[in-house]
Amino acid sequence: MADRILTWHSDEAKGANARIGATFYIESDYMPTAVRIHAEKAPVNGDAQIDIQDEDGVSIFANRTPTPVDYSGRESILTSTTSAVLVKGENYEEDAEDFKQNDLMLEEGSWVSCYLLDDAGGKNFTVSLELENFED
Repeated sequence: MADRILTWHSDEAKGANARIGATFYIESDYMPTAVRIHAEKAPVNGDAQIDIQDEDGVSIFANRTPTPVDYSGRESILTSTTSAVLVKGENYEEDAEDFKQNDLMLEEGSWVSCYLLDDAGGKNFTVSLELENFED
């Protein structure tokens, strides 16, 4: 059972990369354990992407960008893709977490925010982050 649950909600799309809901203060050391996403209207233009970041703008999610293979000798530049995903046509994802590392910790004194990177045509998103106290 989670010791603390942070919940963000967005009634309306606010454009790409928009912060949704409140920014939460972390009063103790916590480890993220689960992320759940719900949308009243499922995304229809691809997968919806959501990111949760600590105060310095660093995502809690692993980089999903594939390693480029370029045999031409040219340099490839890829932008890091760190997000949780709600798949096109689905209204909820109960297991959206893909955390950066197994021992990821949100430290006491941090501030945590949620961003709707791409709503993909979905509406009314709710995102929950479940946390366990690190001292337990």
